[in-house]
Amino acid sequence: KSRSPDRWKNKTNNISGKPEWDIITDDDVVLMSEVAASQSIKAENIYPLGYDIFDEAILGGSTPGDLIIISAPTSFGKTSLAQSFTYNFVKKGEKVLWFSYEVIMSFLWNKFVAMGLGPEDLVFAPFKHTSGNVGWVEKKIKEAKEKYGIRMVVIDHLGFLMPKLKENDISKNYATYLGQIVREIKTLAIQEEIIIVLPVHMRKTDDPNINDIRDASGIAQEADLVFV
Repeated sequence: KSRSPDRWKNKTNNISGKPEWDIITDDDVVLMSEVAASQSIKAENIYPLGYDIFDEAILGGSTPGDLIIISAPTSFGKTSLAQSFTYNFVKKGEKVLWFSYEVIMSFLWNKFVAMGLGPEDLVFAPFKHTSGNVGWVEKKIKEAKEKYGIRMVVIDHLGFLMPKLKENDISKNYATYLGQIVREIKTLAIQEEIIIVLPVHMRKTDDPNINDIRDASGIAQEADLVFV
C-alpha cells in the first residue's frame, strides 16, 4: 500500500544515474515520527470506563490498542460488567461492536434496554455469528469500523474462539492454544486501533486473583488490563 504521491521520494539510481521513485510501503523502516503521525491513536485518546475507582487506577481510562480481560467464575457477572462498560461508552457518544457467542442476542439486548439503552443507541452486532475464527472476527471488525466507526469491541467469550493459524500450526496444548488466540486478539486491537474487551473463565475460589484464570496463566500476560 503506497503513500500519497506527495510523500514519494525522488532519488538517484546508483547504477544508471537516472532518478527513480521510492514508494514507501507498510513494512519499510522509516522515522518513528512518521509512523506515529500516520496513526489515528494519539496520546490524548483516553476513554474512561465510567467507574471512578477504575479510571483513577488506570490513569484516566483505556486507550485504543488495549486488550481488557474480564475474568470471574461462571455466573459471577463477566458479561454484565462488559455491558456496563458498553453502556458508559455509548452514553459518551462512542460506538461499540458486540460478539455474543454464549447469550442469545435478544436476551442481551433486553438487558441493555433495562439499563437504559434504546434502538437509537450505537451498539452493533453481526446479524449472525457464523464463525468463532479470529479471522472472521477481524473481518467483521473491519466492516464495522468502515461502516460505523466503532471504537470498542466486546467478544463474549474466549472459549468460543479459534485462532487464525493453519491447523498444522495450532498447538495441541490447550493452554498454548488459548494463548495463541489471545495474542491474535491483542494484535488485532493494535492493528485496528480499537479497545477489545474479552471475558474469560476462572476457577471457582474463595479468594480469586489473576493466577486463577482457567486453563492458561499466560492469558493475563497478553492483556493490558485484567479485571478479576
